[in-house]
This record gives sequence, C-alpha cells and structure tokens, in this order.
Amino acid sequence: MSNDPSGPDAFRPHQPAVEAADSRPVPGPDPVALAREHARLERVTKRLPRPTVELLVREVLVRLGRRSVPLPRAGGSQPTAPAPDATERLARLLVGDDHALAMQHVFQLFEDGATMGEVYLDHLAPAARLMGDWWGADTLPFADVTIGTGRIYGIMRHIRTHMILPPKEQTRAAIFVTVPGEVHTLGITMAADLFRERGWTVRLLLGQRHTQLVREMAQDRSPVIGLSASGRQSVEPLARLIVALRMARPTAHIMVGGAVTVRTGARLRLTDPDSTIIDMAGAADLLNGLEARFPAR
Repeated sequence: MSNDPSGPDAFRPHQPAVEAADSRPVPGPDPVALAREHARLERVTKRLPRPTVELLVREVLVRLGRRSVPLPRAGGSQPTAPAPDATERLARLLVGDDHALAMQHVFQLFEDGATMGEVYLDHLAPAARLMGDWWGADTLPFADVTIGTGRIYGIMRHIRTHMILPPKEQTRAAIFVTVPGEVHTLGITMAADLFRERGWTVRLLLGQRHTQLVREMAQDRSPVIGLSASGRQSVEPLARLIVALRMARPTAHIMVGGAVTVRTGARLRLTDPDSTIIDMAGAADLLNGLEARFPAR
C-alpha cells in the first residue's frame, strides 16, 4: 500500500453531514443501470492513471469511512449498528465477482425500512472502513479495493436518481467554486453573476484548498454546485472534488465549466458531472433548465 497522497491537506476527522437523510429512493435496482455503472467503472480504471485512481479510491474510503456512530432513528429510538458479520458480508459483496449482488443487498435495506442516511452511514460507511482496513493490512489488493469503492460510488449515484428533494433543498441557490489550484476566475465569476441576476442566491468561493472546499460545501444546502477548471492539469483535482462532493452532497446537481470542458472532453466525462458549461450561451440554457427544476418560491 502506497503512502497517503493527500499530503498536508489531509482530511481531518469530523462527523460529515448527510443531506436528506430521511428521503427514501424507490426500491428496486435497475439491471440496465447496474450494467451501465459497471461499464463506467471499467472505463474509469482503464483510462485514468493509477495514481489518480488511487487518489479517488482514498477519497471514497476516507470521506465515507470516517463515520463511526450510527444515525439516530426517527422518534428518538436508539440506533442499532449492524453486526460485524453483516458489515463483512456487505464488504465482501462490494468486492465480489457479481456486481449486482451488492446493489440488491443495499436496496433490500430500503425494503426493510432503512432511510438513505442509515444506508449510507450505518452500512456503506462501515463496509468502506473495513475495506480500507483490509487494504492497509495487505489482505485486499488494490484492484479489488477499486472495484469495491467504485461500486459504493455507483450505488450512491443510482440511489440519487430516485430521490425526491425536501422543500429546503429545492430553493434557487447555487455555490460556485474554482477547483484547487485553479487561477482563472473570470468565467466562473460571470456564470455566478448570471445566476444572481436571475434572482438566485449565489455564493462564490475562490482559491480554497480541497479540504476547505469540501468542508464548506458539506454544510451548504445550495442544490446546485458549479465547478470551474481550466485544463488537463485540473482533471485530477476536479475528479477528486466531485467524488468528495458525491459523498457529502449526494443530491446536489454538479455542473462543470471552464476550458476543461473543451480540452479534456473524454476525461472530463469520467469525472461524472451532471452537466457541463462550454460558454455563456450554454450557461443560459442550463440555467433555464434548472429554473424549471427549482421553481421560484
């Protein structure tokens, strides 16, 4: 196992926010969607350099695996942590040969009455932590860890497509940020001004480091997140930031703009944004679609 690539900006322990913890997706995995997620995972691991893939794997394990206390249940009843053998079973399904079994297991939890927050933090988080322990002890190879974390990411992505946002998550609010290391700010400032002119509540964060950004946006309830990146050198920090945001803000609509949308089209798609902005005309078109999704209140 290689040294932690996070460096001095390493994630510090805290209890991560999980939005819409009581929202329940429609039960039942879609076989077509499962196959699509599996194919996408294979493309990511084959096309991105191993150091980048390892960085993304660590991001999933760290962001999700830090949670160690089960969520309190509705009505004030005491939470019940899954038994160690149940956590191990889920972890082994996540790294097993059949990519459908882990998804089916998770959706059975919903059928049994678990909320999204409970599934994420009481089941997926301990399984992620256990996979990290196996990797650290050299009992699980990197290839299998990549498969397991990719499946967690895919499960969360699949769940997100079925979620209904609570009213507080449907307001016209957006947060725009530059990817760590990005120095070009004109485009994202113009995009933020366009949203603000149309009556949206807008925050603009420039020049912050990865951990600061994730910490800030994990507490922000804006349903739309805009990221700006300029070129090939930004693909890795962009991918890492999107992965972290999917863990912290699973229902947020993530859009990406900047020169990266033109210069690195294939690799950009691997980072999994919900939408991309190529120019200001595209930003206006996207804004029209978002306003239809988030009616003015």
